[in-house]
Amino acid sequence: MKRFVIAALIVACLSAMSISGGYQSKSLLNNTNFASYFRSYLGFLYDSHGCLHFTPSDIYLLYKTVPKGTPLIIKPYSDKDPGFQDSGIAFFDDAVMNEKDVEYYASVFSYFRTAVVVYPSLSRLYIYVDGKPFVKVLTHAGPPYYFAMLEDVVKGGPLGRDFMTATPTDPGRYSILGKTDFYRSPTYPQMTAMPFGAYLKNDRGAWYYKKNGRFFRAPAFIQEDLGRNDEDREYNYYDIEINNKGDIVSARWGGHDFGKYVVTWTGDGRSKYPEIGYCSGQLLFEQHNLVSQIADILTMPGTDDLDELVRKNAAFSSYNDAFDFVSSSGASGHLIPEEAAFYRLFHGIPLTSQDRKTLDPRLADAYRIFKSGNLPKDRQKRQDVLSLYNYLRVYNETIKKNALWYSMLKRDWGIWGNLRRKLTEDFDKSSFPREKRKSAVEDWLNRRLEFKTVR
Repeated sequence: MKRFVIAALIVACLSAMSISGGYQSKSLLNNTNFASYFRSYLGFLYDSHGCLHFTPSDIYLLYKTVPKGTPLIIKPYSDKDPGFQDSGIAFFDDAVMNEKDVEYYASVFSYFRTAVVVYPSLSRLYIYVDGKPFVKVLTHAGPPYYFAMLEDVVKGGPLGRDFMTATPTDPGRYSILGKTDFYRSPTYPQMTAMPFGAYLKNDRGAWYYKKNGRFFRAPAFIQEDLGRNDEDREYNYYDIEINNKGDIVSARWGGHDFGKYVVTWTGDGRSKYPEIGYCSGQLLFEQHNLVSQIADILTMPGTDDLDELVRKNAAFSSYNDAFDFVSSSGASGHLIPEEAAFYRLFHGIPLTSQDRKTLDPRLADAYRIFKSGNLPKDRQKRQDVLSLYNYLRVYNETIKKNALWYSMLKRDWGIWGNLRRKLTEDFDKSSFPREKRKSAVEDWLNRRLEFKTVR
């Protein structure tokens, strides 16, 4: 009976889906599931130290729908059989289209017996309802082995190790303890002092950030960082506004390590477990940038030909170069020398003389040792090999991301091109100011990635 009620509610929610009148483009936006596209576009979810990583849209869904107290079971890495066909379970972000759907799932998970089960080796989180798998979520758990993440590898210099060791996600039985849209980390207090996306403005040479309608002086490291040139800045910002003198007057903070939404769990029912669930701040920052770049392509004047539009967008031109490099195994396209050397080494492509000059020999040695399977028995040497190999792997994933962003836009240009044509028609018909079109589309896409209806 309960399953019948659930099915009926799904049909009712889908049939009641909001369709905006007026702008054809808004109707298209509201009837397109952009979250499922961006799950593919964003690619690598970035390594964690043991926490669970999600896409921006998925952590939003978990934050909005999974009640406190819900049982959470994290399986051991050796467990790779959920006991059912994964392909038969819908991705959560595929099943949700708008706010009513979010409310529906929140009510189902509150009313029916619900549990969350994670399989680290499968990169899957399943939400069970009444003992049966209901929806699935892509996740990235901690590594299957211990290693120190490297922040930088300078040829001939000491390894820039992160002070935290990356470890496997702890298996066990837990329950959801809490959820927040502003996580303050005791481990990274500086980077989490401001919420992700906090609005920053310059007032007479000092920087202030906005929280709950009030402005507060930004931390000293932000004051210093925003005073640097673009290429020297250490932290992430987006929606940067520059005045006619070339000075930054406002921006949004994109450097919060844990992104916007965080889910915590507990093992004893009272205290927070050290591991948490979130979207990497770097991934959320990338999504904001990608949305901005796509919005630019959707609203720039001229032809609807993708290749011509890409040539006019500096970011997508570089993604096109990365795509050419990756698809040709390094024979064409352009990457900076260090990235090209890293990619060839990781994929076993013969190195050029320039690659050999560029590469730190420790990376080449670590790659060879890791691939041989004969890791050193000495603990520190083993850690160094794993750290260097994973540094190389993450660089490779970043290059693949850039190539992916171009190839995915090209693959889906039928959808994006149709949206561009409808946006142009609607904007022209209503005499919508050209200088405001990009920011409007950017806002609409970001709303849809949180399943909100564009009005």
